[in-house]
Amino acid sequence: MIDALKTNRLTLRSYTEADRKEAISLLRNKEISKTFMLPEFEDDAAAEPLFRKILMLSHENEHFERAICLGNHLIGFVNDVEIKDGTIELGYVIHPDHQNQGYATEALTASIQELFRQGYSAVRAGYFEENPASGRVMEKSGMHPIDRVDTIEYRGTMHRCLYYEISNPFQKIGASILYLPASEQPLSAEVYLIQGRKHTYLFDVGNNSKSLHVIQSLPSPPIAILSHHHADHTGNTLKTNFEKIYVGEFTGEKINVGTVVSELLTIDDGVILEIIPCPSVHTPGSLILNVNREFCLIGDLFFYKPPVSAVLARQMVEALAQVDTRFFAVSHSGTENIFEKKRFLLELQKEFEMEESQ
Repeated sequence: MIDALKTNRLTLRSYTEADRKEAISLLRNKEISKTFMLPEFEDDAAAEPLFRKILMLSHENEHFERAICLGNHLIGFVNDVEIKDGTIELGYVIHPDHQNQGYATEALTASIQELFRQGYSAVRAGYFEENPASGRVMEKSGMHPIDRVDTIEYRGTMHRCLYYEISNPFQKIGASILYLPASEQPLSAEVYLIQGRKHTYLFDVGNNSKSLHVIQSLPSPPIAILSHHHADHTGNTLKTNFEKIYVGEFTGEKINVGTVVSELLTIDDGVILEIIPCPSVHTPGSLILNVNREFCLIGDLFFYKPPVSAVLARQMVEALAQVDTRFFAVSHSGTENIFEKKRFLLELQKEFEMEESQ
C-alpha cells in the first residue's frame, strides 16, 4: 500500500482504474507532449498499454509514480525517470488548463520531501531549454542548476536538456526520524522531523535559513514541539506557519505562542509520540519527545553552567530514567548524538556527582 501525499491543495497518490480517462487524456495532450517526452498515440486504445504500466508502477515501492489530483480530478503526474547511486531523477507534468497556479511547484516540492524521507541522497530533474517555466518550478522547489547539459533527439528535433538537482539535507535516525544537523553560525539546534500518517511533526524548529526553507517546503504546515525557549531551538517559530505548536509552560511565557503541555501527551499517528515535560538543569519548562518508545529526543536539557542544583539534577536524571525508550538523541553534539539509555544516565549521574563534590 502506497500512502498518498497531501499538500495544501493537492493529493499525490497511486493510480486507480477510475483514472483511466483523465490519465490517457494527459498522455495524449499535444501541449504536454511538446516538452515532455511521450510516444505519439493515434487514439486512446494506443495509449492504454502505457496507462496500464504506470498504474502498475504506482503501486510498487521500487518506483515513484504518482497521480497529481486536485479534488477528484487528475490534473498531472510525477514519475521517476532514472534511479542510480542514491539519486532519483523525476519528470512531471500539469495539464495546461491548470498551469501557472503553482500546482507543479507544490507537487514537486512534496515529492522531493517524500523522497528525502525515503532516504534518497539527491533528487534531479531536467527540462528542454525552450521550456524555461519548468526550470523556474525547479528553482521554486529548492533545486539548483548543475553542470550537465544533454542533447536529446525527440520527435525529429534536437533539444538541449538542462538539469537541476537538490541534495538531501537530512540525516536519519532509525526508521522514523530525520534531522537537520545543528549549525554554529548562526547558532541553530538540530531540527527533527517525524512523518506521521496524517501530520508532519518537528522537534524544535531551528534558527537558520536552511531550517526555515526546509520547514516552508513541507507539503503542509507541520506540528512543532519545542524543547525550550532558547532562540537556537525556536528562532524560526514566528517566521512561518505551523498547524500547532506544543510548548512547556516557561517556554510559552517566553515566546507567547503555543499550547502548553503540563503532563504526558501521547499522539498515535502511525508513529507513537510521547510529549513529556521534564525537569532540566538547562532551563525551566523543557519538553522531550519519545518516538515509538525507541528514540527519545531531549534537546540540550542536560547542558548547564556551574554551579548546578543537585536537587534539580537528581530530578532530571530520575525523570529520564522513567522514560520507556532505548536511546536518547541530544542536540549540539555533532555526529555523536545518539546514546544508549543506561550508559547515558550513568555518565550523566557521574558528572553531576563530580560537580556536587567540588
